[in-house]
Amino acid sequence: MWSWFAKLWITLCAPLTIMAQGFDWVPTYMLPFRIPTVYGITGVQLDAVTLHDTRAVTQGTLVCASYGDGTGVQGKFTVGGEWWAQADVSLALLLNVGWLRTTHYASGTVAPLVTGEMLRTEYVLSTSRLLVSVQVAAKKRLLLRYGWLRAGIELGTYLAPSVEQRERVLEPSWYMFATTPPSQQVVIASGTDNRTNLHGSVVLSIGYDLSVRNGLYVLPSVEAALPLTLTAGDFRLWRIGISIPIAFSLP
Repeated sequence: MWSWFAKLWITLCAPLTIMAQGFDWVPTYMLPFRIPTVYGITGVQLDAVTLHDTRAVTQGTLVCASYGDGTGVQGKFTVGGEWWAQADVSLALLLNVGWLRTTHYASGTVAPLVTGEMLRTEYVLSTSRLLVSVQVAAKKRLLLRYGWLRAGIELGTYLAPSVEQRERVLEPSWYMFATTPPSQQVVIASGTDNRTNLHGSVVLSIGYDLSVRNGLYVLPSVEAALPLTLTAGDFRLWRIGISIPIAFSLP
């Protein structure tokens, strides 16, 4: 009797457990139950970025300033799908839409004042751009049953950057520019560029799958991306951030 029951459990339930991506989603072992393997994905991501873009620094500037690489934040909304090819291996196709904001700094004016103090300023170049990208990645569960590593390629474009250059006072704290009203910073130039920047990245992620209910799980992760090109003068972006997608089963 027990031998017959064990054989029946192995025949009906073991494949279900395997195809459940390890989640205990089988409501009863007495009836057949289909475990989904294709999921839709939607989520948000926030990154800290470092941007190298010599053209953005050159255009929209009216003063002679040597800007370094910019830093900033990138936020994006993600939609896509995930297919579990095996119990612990999945493939994902993701579409990202977001916004990138960066700031570059350069040394400004150094001049004596009638008070005997020195005026010191810096130039600030702010850029913002729309992002549209596609990512293809493979995921493998390796850590603590539901922990995983993912690697992929992301190809995207950054559209219509807007550029604003300002000069602001560093010291003395009381000094104001002759603006209306007086201010410690002044806009030197601003505008929008119609060009686009194509960009490719190698993307690496580490995360964990958290079951919410049957057919629904959250996959929070830490994601980093490195530019595919290292050619001087090219548009290059490094980023690291937190992603919080939700996966839901599709019919």
